[in-house]
Amino acid sequence: VWIKVGERSVKLSLAAPAGRNAGCIYSGSGDDYLGKITPDGKLIPVRALFDNLEESLVEFCQDPKQYAIKYGKETNHCCFCGIELTTRASVFNGYGEICAENWGLPYVKPPKDFKISQANTEIKTDGQEES
Repeated sequence: VWIKVGERSVKLSLAAPAGRNAGCIYSGSGDDYLGKITPDGKLIPVRALFDNLEESLVEFCQDPKQYAIKYGKETNHCCFCGIELTTRASVFNGYGEICAENWGLPYVKPPKDFKISQANTEIKTDGQEES
C-alpha cells in the first residue's frame, strides 16, 4: 500500500510471516527504509522521518477506503499497487478495478459529467485518449 506524505509517496509492506518481524509493517520511500510499525501499533523509525508521516499513517488507518480514493486522485496512481490510473473510472474511484476486487471495494462508473483535470491528458475512455 502507498500513502502520501507531503509530496512523497511512502510504501507500506508486510514483513514475511515466518521472519523475525512477522506481523510488522515496513515503511520506505524509494531506496530509503524508514522503519517499521509493530503489531501493537508502535512506529519504530530507523532514521529521521518525513514531516507528517505519522499523521498520514493515522489518516490511512482511520478510513482506508477514503484514503485510497484521495491518494489515487492526488497522485494518479493506485495506492494499493502503485500502477498509474489510466481510465476515467479508475481516476473517479481512485484505484483500479483489479485492486477494488482484491480489497473488496466498490468500483463504480463515473457520472457522465465527471471531468478529468487538465494535468492528466492520457486518460482513456473506451480505448480513446481524452484531454
